[in-house]
Amino acid sequence: PPNILVSRIGEVKLGDFGIARVADHTSLTAAGAVRGKMGYSSPEQLTGQPYDSRADLFAIGATLHEVLTGKRVFKGESEVTLLMDCLHAVLFPPSAERPEVPFEVDRVVMGLLARDLEERTPSAQELGRQLAALPAELTDEKEARRQLGELVVAVQSAQQGAPVAELATNQPTAIVRPQTSR
Repeated sequence: PPNILVSRIGEVKLGDFGIARVADHTSLTAAGAVRGKMGYSSPEQLTGQPYDSRADLFAIGATLHEVLTGKRVFKGESEVTLLMDCLHAVLFPPSAERPEVPFEVDRVVMGLLARDLEERTPSAQELGRQLAALPAELTDEKEARRQLGELVVAVQSAQQGAPVAELATNQPTAIVRPQTSR
């Protein structure tokens, strides 16, 4: 996604999270305009409904889904077809594309992508708890958990009005280990 930038030395920098915080305090676009990046915007953003920090969680879900599968979760040849896909397409968990993604990771991602606000992961704090509760054997060591925790803290900071957070990593870390041939 365009709001996740990787430097030449492997530092990951987040931008544009915290759209709900900005929307609560200022008006940066024309009335009725959609805020956010199409394909990562929540259904409530796309339909002009009121939204809150759960819109950012939806974007994180779309990003995690893409990281795990290597494909965008929402597709469209035009903005109209992309909008329709975001609002109405049947969503499949990452394991539908990559069977090695465990059920526990699917559950976290799909909770973030719930179109119904009442069914979506309610807060960045809850997301942090869900990620911390993942069994250790699902991660590529403690470093992956630390990096995911930093992502959650960065989103929390953005939601609370802090400047854009940065995550420093030496190299990308997978959430799940690739299957080895037997």
